[in-house]
Amino acid sequence: MKWNWVAVFLLGFFWTGCTASRVVRLDTGHGEPIVYSPPKNAKPIEIQEEEFEKALTQLVLDMRLPLHAQAAESSHYRPTSWNAENGRPGDYRRWCARQRSPEDCFTLLGDGLNLMDSRARRDLALSFAWDSVWGDVQGVVRETLNPLAFKAMVTSAMGAYMPLLTNPAPMTQQVALALTAYLVAYLGLDGFFGMVDGWGRLTASVEKAISFDELKDAGHRFGKVMGKNGARVIVLALTAALRGGATNMAAKAPHLPGFDRAALAAKTNAGFKISAALAGGIRSISVAEGILTIGLAPHAVAQTAQGGQKPNP
Repeated sequence: MKWNWVAVFLLGFFWTGCTASRVVRLDTGHGEPIVYSPPKNAKPIEIQEEEFEKALTQLVLDMRLPLHAQAAESSHYRPTSWNAENGRPGDYRRWCARQRSPEDCFTLLGDGLNLMDSRARRDLALSFAWDSVWGDVQGVVRETLNPLAFKAMVTSAMGAYMPLLTNPAPMTQQVALALTAYLVAYLGLDGFFGMVDGWGRLTASVEKAISFDELKDAGHRFGKVMGKNGARVIVLALTAALRGGATNMAAKAPHLPGFDRAALAAKTNAGFKISAALAGGIRSISVAEGILTIGLAPHAVAQTAQGGQKPNP
């Protein structure tokens, strides 16, 4: 019995030692980068259902897009061919038939899914990741926008952003930098890196998928990684970025639910000032193995990180 407890202790010790800690490197371009270890187990900023719906309503009204009349043109889910032997077209046809607007669904997806097109497969899988919140989204947007066209826009935006984020080369696009600062502030480093890791698994699953059901399952797994709150955060951020990019995000973000708490969390958990970040104070971001490297102006560094390495409590 004694040896069993020793084994448990050693296993816990080695597990803790092997678990990657999250670290932020803040590079101002002056001297060595500041290495900041945030507090462990930081909580994400929660957005309640009513807050989410109210904020999304305002963002959608500000978009002023006539998507009811332009549903077909708004989506890139228009496959060029269908492999009936591998793809089983009946699966997605039955899925479309269960949607609120089946005809719009068929218009967006076309007559089949080209399983040889990796981007189309990935984005179709990703579209299922929003299922936990999409009932709320449809209720908000259906009077103004075509819900499926809006889903295509959000999915396409996420599909364009994540490869930039996970690319080994530093990301420098202003809208992507503002989006990342927002997500880190709201999700926390654990939630943010969980999303990055989940994206890698989604991409790998999509590459191996040979049926509609496999794509749907891959999307649902990524949805579980995001969680309902994470999906709300991401949908609001992407919607703010869809019209006006980084400039619009800087203007809209302070009015989104939980922003004051997120601003404090960004200072405490990541060492930067989100207001300065959204205003162009970040010049680059890269992500690798639990390390978030941010190239930023000196004024964007939070006071909590000024002393450099911080011990975890």
